[in-house]
Amino acid sequence: MAIPQGPTQRWSLDFVSDSLSCGRKVRILNVIDDFSRECLAAVVDTSLSGGRGARELDRITKMHGYPCMVVSDNGTEQTSNVILKWQEDRKVDWHHIALGKPMQNRFVESFKERMRDECLNEHLFDNLRHARILIAAGAHRLQRSQTPHKPRRPDTSEIC
Repeated sequence: MAIPQGPTQRWSLDFVSDSLSCGRKVRILNVIDDFSRECLAAVVDTSLSGGRGARELDRITKMHGYPCMVVSDNGTEQTSNVILKWQEDRKVDWHHIALGKPMQNRFVESFKERMRDECLNEHLFDNLRHARILIAAGAHRLQRSQTPHKPRRPDTSEIC
């Protein structure tokens, strides 16, 4: 895939898992703009279905506009009927990477590795609220350190 030439051309998304200090699992949905390397969202919850993912994508698009393309793996959340309907209704191309080839989604993979090293491995989360606060702060800090381009938000009609 070609490198995007502007913001909102291509977003990458993927999940990372961790747990609270009590052992309860949490999942984090990371959404990255591949051009600006901006973390558009790091959604933290105990369960993140395809429907929740679609609602979060709608929330993000209210601030950033619709992407031309979304890249993800073939997980059940990203291949659900809700996500298929979301991308079809909004006319957003969706590219699923090849099985076992996470580097085809390298921008979000890099972000996830840094999030694990510099945030998740550094903290024990007491509860979901605590995890959301620390992960949001960590995502913001990571974003500042890896964003190569000053984000510019053009009208998406000029780039798709």
